[in-house]
Amino acid sequence: MNRERIGQLFLKAGLISHGALAHVLGENRTHPQEKLGQTLVRLHLASDAEVARALSLQFDIPYIDLNMVVVDPYAVKKIPLNVAMKHHILPIYIEKNNLILAMEDPQDFEAIEAARFASSLNLRPHMKVDEQQLQDLKKQSESPAIVKMVNTIVFQGIADQRICGGNG
Repeated sequence: MNRERIGQLFLKAGLISHGALAHVLGENRTHPQEKLGQTLVRLHLASDAEVARALSLQFDIPYIDLNMVVVDPYAVKKIPLNVAMKHHILPIYIEKNNLILAMEDPQDFEAIEAARFASSLNLRPHMKVDEQQLQDLKKQSESPAIVKMVNTIVFQGIADQRICGGNG
């Protein structure tokens, strides 16, 4: 498979100029520990979301906008906090036997295996946005108010099913 580099994706999409790309590449060489997408964000040439979307195209992995999803507290509990934080992953929800994950690097084999081992589920990784969203959503999904709300919805659904005869 012949994948375009992220700099070329940004160039082709018209998000940066040739001059800006040359500057980013030069700056990136002086920070070898930094990924090119991180350099684009640090230099304010792209947002975290733009980088994540470009990477999702580059790797053919779905992008998930964490502002548009409701995190299932049950899914969050499938991966221990230390594993999630170490690998920059956030369990979003469970669909059949698949755990939907928002990840910084969906091609991180070690992260995928750690999540698979911890959850005992099949994984469907998605590109996520930034670290702050990971922290915020972790806190929100573990908050008693969210857990109570989800429990209320589930219990109401069970009660409704009993009232309606339970065929559903």
